[in-house]
Amino acid sequence: MLALFAALGFPSGREIVPVIDLHDKAFGNYDAIASLADIHAGGLIRAAEQGYVLGPEHDQPPKELDYLQFSDLVWGSVYGGGLSRDELIAEYERLTSRWPDQRSGRES
Repeated sequence: MLALFAALGFPSGREIVPVIDLHDKAFGNYDAIASLADIHAGGLIRAAEQGYVLGPEHDQPPKELDYLQFSDLVWGSVYGGGLSRDELIAEYERLTSRWPDQRSGRES
């Protein structure tokens, strides 16, 4: 990416270091659950694009929506400007209090 910017004539700058680790153990296994939810959402979008009319029984479950929202919060915070690590941990705690079956494997 930096080579592309250089080829376009932009001055070279220093690398922007992430402030949040996407795979921080404090966020448990959110990324695995959010990835599966993302695949499910993609399938729903593809079905709609192909003209299938899906009923409410095909809607994305609330748990999946919650994990996708948390994933968005994490990604929005990686390079700053979003939530701090402590705020993300608090959000993850709220998430796991709503979906307690996901606590297993969580490390601080």
